[in-house]
Amino acid sequence: MAARVSLSNATRTLVESAGVCETSVYHEKLAQRIAELREEIRILENCHNQVTPICCLPPEILSKIFLTLSAVTPRHHPRDSVSWFRVSHVCVHWRSVALSCSDLWANLRFVSPAFTELMLDRAREALLSVVFLPQNEPGTVSTT
Repeated sequence: MAARVSLSNATRTLVESAGVCETSVYHEKLAQRIAELREEIRILENCHNQVTPICCLPPEILSKIFLTLSAVTPRHHPRDSVSWFRVSHVCVHWRSVALSCSDLWANLRFVSPAFTELMLDRAREALLSVVFLPQNEPGTVSTT
């Protein structure tokens, strides 16, 4: 036997009105409700992430972890050298810490002009370290 799901009033009203109104209007209302629920889920997931132990670490400690990750990331290929960048996509807290850590962005990698510009912007007043990996290094293919 399937567990009975408790619906919010807004969803229950929408479900009960199936077939009552014009199909295009009903589809529009469904799409709007789905968007609302996705936003609620995003907010709840954010709250869930905020109470995990790793997100309770002070920004100073997280920054040091991110800097260490950046320092130990292999630099065999320009794209590999910025794989640490993914820490800014884990959760809102990590993103905030990563974006505010100017030293993290001060080790420039010339992956693309847009990414280099982004790193310069986020490095703010930090001392810059420039790493340039030529395109004809082992393991890469020359297009010329």
